Amino acid sequence: MDSEQFKQLLEHQTTLITALLKGANNQAAQNQVQGHASIHQPSASNVQVPQPSPLMLDGDMRDNFEFFERNWKDYAKAIGMDRWPREENEQKVSFLLSVIGEPARKKYFNFELTEAEKANPETALEAIRKKVIVKRNVVVDRLDFFSAVQSSQESIDEYASRLKTLAKTAKLEQLETDLIAFKVITSNKWSNMRAKLLAIEDITLTKAVDMCRAEEITAMRSQDLVIRKAEMEVNKVKSKYRSRKQEQRCKFCGDAHEFTKGSCPAFGKRCHRCKGKNHFERVCKLGSSKSKTRKFKKVKKIKDGSSESEEESSTCNEASSEDSDDECEIGKIVDNSNKGGSVLAQLNLKFSDEWTKVECELDTGANTSLIGREWLDKLSGTTKVDILPSKLRLQSFGGNPIKVLGQVKIPCHRKGRRFRLVLQVVDVNHRPLLSAKASRMLGFVKFCKSVTFSKTDSTNSEHNTLNVYRIKAQKIVEEYHTLFQGYGKFTGTVSLEVDETIQPSIQPPRRVPIAMREKLKKELKQLETDGLIVKEVMHTEWVSNIVVVQRGDSESRNIRICLDPIPLNKAIKRPHLQFNTLDEILPELGKAKIFSTMDAKKGFWHVELDEPSSKLTTFWTPFGRYRWTRLPFGISSAPEIFQMKLQEVIQGLEGVECLADDLLVFGVGDSLEDALINHNKCLLNLFRRLNERET
Repeated sequence: MDSEQFKQLLEHQTTLITALLKGANNQAAQNQVQGHASIHQPSASNVQVPQPSPLMLDGDMRDNFEFFERNWKDYAKAIGMDRWPREENEQKVSFLLSVIGEPARKKYFNFELTEAEKANPETALEAIRKKVIVKRNVVVDRLDFFSAVQSSQESIDEYASRLKTLAKTAKLEQLETDLIAFKVITSNKWSNMRAKLLAIEDITLTKAVDMCRAEEITAMRSQDLVIRKAEMEVNKVKSKYRSRKQEQRCKFCGDAHEFTKGSCPAFGKRCHRCKGKNHFERVCKLGSSKSKTRKFKKVKKIKDGSSESEEESSTCNEASSEDSDDECEIGKIVDNSNKGGSVLAQLNLKFSDEWTKVECELDTGANTSLIGREWLDKLSGTTKVDILPSKLRLQSFGGNPIKVLGQVKIPCHRKGRRFRLVLQVVDVNHRPLLSAKASRMLGFVKFCKSVTFSKTDSTNSEHNTLNVYRIKAQKIVEEYHTLFQGYGKFTGTVSLEVDETIQPSIQPPRRVPIAMREKLKKELKQLETDGLIVKEVMHTEWVSNIVVVQRGDSESRNIRICLDPIPLNKAIKRPHLQFNTLDEILPELGKAKIFSTMDAKKGFWHVELDEPSSKLTTFWTPFGRYRWTRLPFGISSAPEIFQMKLQEVIQGLEGVECLADDLLVFGVGDSLEDALINHNKCLLNLFRRLNERET
């Protein structure tokens, strides 16, 4: 090999080595890029990580968001997103918005993230939290916690879990466990268990729940035994030879069948002859020759709080001992009102298959009849009375809630007619109380729709004296008859104060049913004619919907338009006025003998709004936008504003008190005549004041 050939060999080897080094460098760079890409997404050999569930929009949004946030952080850690470089932050935010779900993005307008928030995942997540979670009212949350009562269908574990959830929301902090134990002890559904738990010293939450759980299991086992016993009686083997009793004809349907519950074909059917229930026409006693001396009566079931009273028809034998005059007679009414007591009436009620004469309290101001649990146990002679569930929520006149344990249906008699009285069982010591409806149907009270007065020649008797001053009072009313026409108006205008930090809202229009559009159009036209609303064609920052309330019976039913300003009520600042209650004005009525009451006709409409406040009350209708010139129904501060205006008008007047939208005029005196004179004087002064203040 000469020198020239050796030189060529060296050049060739140098070229090969250079190519090998360049290939090695390219391979290392490619491996580095693939390694970086593998951080973004796991390789096919790794386990595929499922995406977290989207953000739920139903229920408590705080719990929903915290659940989504935990799942998102676990998902980001599982796929290695937490190790991505800072330059990939925008891609992380894109991943977050895609995982959170399309319904949430639509509802919150893609969360309206700024460029700075999109550049940081943590900042974006915090911004989404502020959009989703609404600031809670701790006072309301604590009210929900302390008013939580175990329902009849709720287990003790479910109740304790619900209390823990409410306690977290109410932020009870160090007292959380103690207050949960207090609620379990005092608000469980077993009255005997509450008394037992209160008698135990150093009771803890765990021990209270364990004892309630044991009571629950005992009640379930007892119920199972009753059900099994009933099933054994129903499903027992029958002999192929029927007894003589089974072969007898049924007095309800006229056919022969087994006398078991629900087997009679007439059960639930109505007779075509007497319109009674649970029997056929062919066995109806009203049409038989033997029943010509019988009298057909109706059995009425009094259901307070419902729209109509249910009626059941049956035949009653007047010669039977059950419907005898001695048994059906109502005792005298005892009036203890002069002595500070209540009005009582003796009524025969049936408890545990025995008739008992009970003194019931008459309360024409009550909307439903009730009885205390202790009285119910005392009258029935047992603590295991079957109490039916009740959906009513009761409160006293002062607004305090009354705990309802359920309801019972008690038979009673009145002049040969049978009634089934529905009484709400309350957790207070109270004798049976009859509502206005029950007292009227039983014949204890009678309501007069009108009263007429006539002049008499004699002026000696007390009755004639009363009539004379009644006629004078009526003349005063006739003199100021203009006060009872149209809509009045307080002097001056009112401004609604709004929190400027709350964003104005224009609610989406709510559709009105076709059947109500004509009535709505007529009512809007009338309100516009009366000057209560005006058409609004300019832009307003607040636009609310309306609620159409139907009033009156089915034949003469009219409507009332109420504003539904849910967002606006959150922004309105309320004056927080303390209202007068009946308990506060009772001392003023100690010597009063004569009373008159006046009700303000749609009182809120007597308050005039200024122009900016009127703009706030703009509302949608199918016939255009309108705004109120008077204070509408639905505004959160309306009761306080109206009450302040009304109290301002009657301030300083003797013998006049204000209670809600009612004015009470009373006369005080040592004798009846003095009280009548004082009453008419106070009435005249009130009418003069109202006439002066009316604009």
